[in-house]
Amino acid sequence: ITLGVGILVLLPLTKLYLVPKDKAKDNKKSRKSLNELVKEYGITDNLFRIQVASEKSKAVGKTVAALDIYKQYGINVLELRRSAGQNRFVRSVNQKLASPDLIIKEGDVLYLSGEAEHIQKFVEDYSLRLLDNHTDEIDGSSSLDFFDIGVAEILIMQSSTLTNHTIVEAGFRSKFGVNVLGIRRRQDYLLNDLGNQKIHEGDVLLVQGAWSDIARLKNEIGRASCRE
Repeated sequence: ITLGVGILVLLPLTKLYLVPKDKAKDNKKSRKSLNELVKEYGITDNLFRIQVASEKSKAVGKTVAALDIYKQYGINVLELRRSAGQNRFVRSVNQKLASPDLIIKEGDVLYLSGEAEHIQKFVEDYSLRLLDNHTDEIDGSSSLDFFDIGVAEILIMQSSTLTNHTIVEAGFRSKFGVNVLGIRRRQDYLLNDLGNQKIHEGDVLLVQGAWSDIARLKNEIGRASCRE
């Protein structure tokens, strides 16, 4: 009797709680690693690292907002990395989103997105150093790694309040504290002049920011789907 009752109870529960293998595989496939996202969007082709190598640079002591390099050069400042000290065994680095009030110091490494010729002009005007893919920066790495700062895809649904607004108007940086690295629109990937791009229903936005801010963005913009 006990065995019979147990079977009768477990059968419906099994259907409710066990995910079919095919569905589980599909869910696993839908989750993309950082490397897959970087490769898919071609971020590395549009990403540059520059270092404030000298205290004589005109960028030293200025805030990101004061530089206003998006207006001047069409460049986005994504991230700043700054040495947090060094001991006998470990070199550490602080990784920060480039907020408007962040003051730039000698030795800082800025991650920028934009066209190569505009990056080069900015480097020359402010006496900066352009790092190549093989140059050791602060933390011994040349990759775009994320720790407390993460990357996620945001799917814009029909009911989202962001549709028909540009990236700047939507306030991704000012309201939510996240950067938009790219837009996937059907089969196209948009990487340049993102601030002036209007958001369409069905767009997938690749955003970078603190996980808490990405979660807040997901909750506040309506029926958006977020994939880490």
